[in-house]
Amino acid sequence: MFIPPLIPLVPAGARDPSETAGLLEALGHRDIIDPGDITTARGAEMVLPLWLRLFGALGTPDFTFKVVRRG
Repeated sequence: MFIPPLIPLVPAGARDPSETAGLLEALGHRDIIDPGDITTARGAEMVLPLWLRLFGALGTPDFTFKVVRRG
């Protein structure tokens, strides 16, 4: 089963975040989340240790994260 990946929108130096979102939508991505400006980068960096642990536990990089919105 294919689960489309979550795309966190953190455009470094982009003139307009909606421009980046438009490009991702044109490529077929539908679940795009804009967590904010560059000050949110530390949170995005914390995904790497989690990803490394999951990679070690699963033995493959073929997995993704999904944010499920309630209601």
